[in-house]
Amino acid sequence: ILGETTIKRGYSEKVYGEDIGCDKTIGRYYTGYIYSDCSELTVSSEGDTVYRYFEPISYSIEFDGNGATSGDMTNDTEYFYDVEYNLPINKFIKESRVILNKNAEDAELDLSSINVENEFIGWSKEKESAVIYKDSDSFKNIKSENVTEKLYANWKANDFSISVIPERKGYIFAGWSENPTDKKGSTSFKITSDKELYAVWIPDSQEYTIQILK
Repeated sequence: ILGETTIKRGYSEKVYGEDIGCDKTIGRYYTGYIYSDCSELTVSSEGDTVYRYFEPISYSIEFDGNGATSGDMTNDTEYFYDVEYNLPINKFIKESRVILNKNAEDAELDLSSINVENEFIGWSKEKESAVIYKDSDSFKNIKSENVTEKLYANWKANDFSISVIPERKGYIFAGWSENPTDKKGSTSFKITSDKELYAVWIPDSQEYTIQILK
């Protein structure tokens, strides 16, 4: 029962549920519901009940991979207001490609790129906003009108360590950098999208002897 209203009518008078309104605008009387029909009767000496009938609105959810490289999610599911559901299991996969640039023609590098799989952490209402639903979370009344709600996959910035070591005669490898001119590198990065990393080289200092002759 969504609600009830008591009104007075004369004996044997015809009454209708729509006597207190029959506007079919969504949410006009109750959020998430639309008026659909009513009953009628003739008032007796003991009083009676007439009914107004409402139907819950339905809405759909569109799932956006938000940079996913593979996978697919069905978007045509119909959900009804005031009914609790569980989100489907995420089927999107996101892999970021890390390109390894040896950053010198005379350097040697066995591997030119690495694919890094990003971790799915939930769904958000904007591409770059906080997670509001985790995988398979229950939900209810995401929308109160016949519209489509869009949810975006949210991906975690993975801490990724690169163990690949290039070689270059006369230089010491000092790690990787996003800037090809950096003089200091690292082997650990946060990866959320495709990225190119450049080898950092430091000239190898060698000891040598100066002999003084007479």
